[in-house]
Amino acid sequence: AEAEALLAQQSVDLLICEDKNLAFLKKAYDNKWAKNFLLMTTSQISNSLDALGQLPFVDNVVSRNINDRAASSKALLTSINKVINKDLFGLEKYLSWGVEVNHQVILHSKQRDELKINMTDHFRRFGIRRLILDRVNAVVEEMLMNAIYDAPVDSYGKSLFNHKSRTEEIMLETHQQSQLRYACDGINLAVAVEDSFGAITKDIIINYLKSCYQGNAGSLNEGKGGAGRGLHQIVENADLTIFNVKEGIRTEVICIFNLEIVKEETPPGLQYFFI
Repeated sequence: AEAEALLAQQSVDLLICEDKNLAFLKKAYDNKWAKNFLLMTTSQISNSLDALGQLPFVDNVVSRNINDRAASSKALLTSINKVINKDLFGLEKYLSWGVEVNHQVILHSKQRDELKINMTDHFRRFGIRRLILDRVNAVVEEMLMNAIYDAPVDSYGKSLFNHKSRTEEIMLETHQQSQLRYACDGINLAVAVEDSFGAITKDIIINYLKSCYQGNAGSLNEGKGGAGRGLHQIVENADLTIFNVKEGIRTEVICIFNLEIVKEETPPGLQYFFI
């Protein structure tokens, strides 16, 4: 009631709401009490998807681990800055200041192994455990496949290569090429793939993940070359997955791997930001 009284008098730039207050969030949207909305979820991803699907007006979602207050505070501050300043992109936001970031251009489908070998060699110099590197490689393989086969679209938004078999070689033209970026600050390891299409939507993220968690993987991919499990594999192997999207312009998928925690003890996190 106190929040309603305040917002009725003056709208705010950003309203942050937990998932236990979804009715308030919907009321705030209907009454135009805020310019931007940020939803913080506390449950596992598989349990949050139905709620996310009912909130199409929420462009910014952050899952937080209630058992890790430090990480949750950092995630909230980072997210606020991203939304308020409309500055979504860059894995540097999730690592210590001054970290060195490596990048490689994605030119064609047969380049995937070379890209992963270069990345793995770089991380081995940090002494990263093989178990973590296996997860990183699994994630990057799916990210590269998405960047090559799923991301490129024509001027009408129609996919160019999604119908092709994932074994068919694809050569990307200059404007179709994506970028692989990666870095490590000793606490977290981060990998990101960025394309210049901005074609992924909130519905794609939510519906593809829901189909996989419900055991219906592939049901949304009739006539497409991929099995549709890529997003699910990315999210499940990383500790945190972030989708940054400027519609029709740019997509960046960032995956964070915490070097100090045991994967099995911490459920994966999901964030997305759309402008």
